[in-house]
Amino acid sequence: MAWTTIGYHAFEQRCFDELSSQDCAGNYHIDISPMRWSASPLSAISYTRKETARKLGATLTDSHEATPVKGKGLKARGGKLDVALESPNYVIWRLQTQENVAEQVVKGIIKPLHEHKGFDMHRPFQPFVPLDLPGKWKVDLVSASIQPSFPVPHSLTFGSTEKDLPCTYYLAMPPECLPLKELLHVKRALPLLKLLLQNERDEDMKVLLQNCCNLTGDYIGVPLVASHITAMTLGFFAYKPLQSVGGQESDCLHLLRFSTKDLLDTLPPHSSPLCSFWLINPIGLTRMIENQEVGLLVNTFKMKVSLTAKYKTQMDLVEHHEKMRLQGRKRRLEDDVARLEAELCERKAEVEQVAKKLCPLPEPIAEPGSSELACAPAA
Repeated sequence: MAWTTIGYHAFEQRCFDELSSQDCAGNYHIDISPMRWSASPLSAISYTRKETARKLGATLTDSHEATPVKGKGLKARGGKLDVALESPNYVIWRLQTQENVAEQVVKGIIKPLHEHKGFDMHRPFQPFVPLDLPGKWKVDLVSASIQPSFPVPHSLTFGSTEKDLPCTYYLAMPPECLPLKELLHVKRALPLLKLLLQNERDEDMKVLLQNCCNLTGDYIGVPLVASHITAMTLGFFAYKPLQSVGGQESDCLHLLRFSTKDLLDTLPPHSSPLCSFWLINPIGLTRMIENQEVGLLVNTFKMKVSLTAKYKTQMDLVEHHEKMRLQGRKRRLEDDVARLEAELCERKAEVEQVAKKLCPLPEPIAEPGSSELACAPAA
């Protein structure tokens, strides 16, 4: 019977390397809850990023409000979150079986997720311990990276065509070819605004973002950021593009790049747990583009997972780590032997010194005729 893929799980490469080093040194211990196996590599990485954000007190879904983490300030969390969101390197685990999948569901070994998005496993999965499931199951792994790709070489341009302008802002949007005024309409950025609102802590900014979502209030803006990676990553989670066949790349989105000689807003950006951003009024922004004060470049992009090696089995990894532990033990034993040999040499030298001190002193040798002279009577 052919192998059926149950799902995928992703470890951030940096985290995996740290755990792997601990296991090779014999110091590995991790308490892993029952693991989710997503339907594709891209879904697995997305789930891992969402879980990382959740643990840091943020959320990457507009259906759950972020839960603050006690004892951690926004600034500290934001730095870690930036790393988690923009980290491109992952280890992808793939769970496969030759068993009847329906029967495994009946037995409770796996539990299907809603809308065929993968499975939850009833028991924890230990990456460095052989999989212990009845029947024919296997797990393999591969290194992978997730990066935005630009499948279409050309792009749309509006406004100024001047190059190398010092100020650049970015915004991800759904891929629609529209007139400029409709392209920048706030309603097209509603999913992104809702995502920022779910993570917001500042009450005044909450009101402002809510007004933007409701298209009401004195000021309505679209959120611009200074990093294209941040813009594309947030756009991916906000707009939830569908995935292609194979689950290694998403459908397309648009990346809007605004270039200008001067700052669009002289005030500092608002610091959100997700990122720092400016709320810029699209009407004024459109006017500046039409007046050639701002250049707008629209590129099509998609998020793509690329495998950087071939899959290898979990047993290969387990055996490699066992070999590394044995080599480590061998080195430690060799160090112990060398230390003991050096200590033995020192002790032997001490024994020789003590033995010399214990030996009786040799008697002096008398000179010839000295005894007769000593005994002769005086004249």
